[in-house]
Amino acid sequence: MSTFDPLRTFPHKHNLAWLEGRPVSRFFFHVFDAIVAMDEEGELADDLQAARTIAFKGARELLCEQISQGYLNLDNYIVIADQSGHELARVRFGEALAVHSVHTAD
Repeated sequence: MSTFDPLRTFPHKHNLAWLEGRPVSRFFFHVFDAIVAMDEEGELADDLQAARTIAFKGARELLCEQISQGYLNLDNYIVIADQSGHELARVRFGEALAVHSVHTAD
């Protein structure tokens, strides 16, 4: 079971684009794994691609937590939503890392 901490996984206020006068939007990152964690605060990002980068980083951190607890579920996902609650994208944990198998010769 995940102990999701949105402030640790998605550290807010690291995006300073708004200080530079660039337009930014608030995106919300809802985590669906052993528990459902709805992001109430959201995070500022330049665009959906930047929000996807944030979601990938969060998924990798949650995967590390899963591994430390002895399991791995690549089907869990993070939904990226806009301020109206509309789903803009979905990032499966399995998309957040490349899995390779090392085979040895018999």
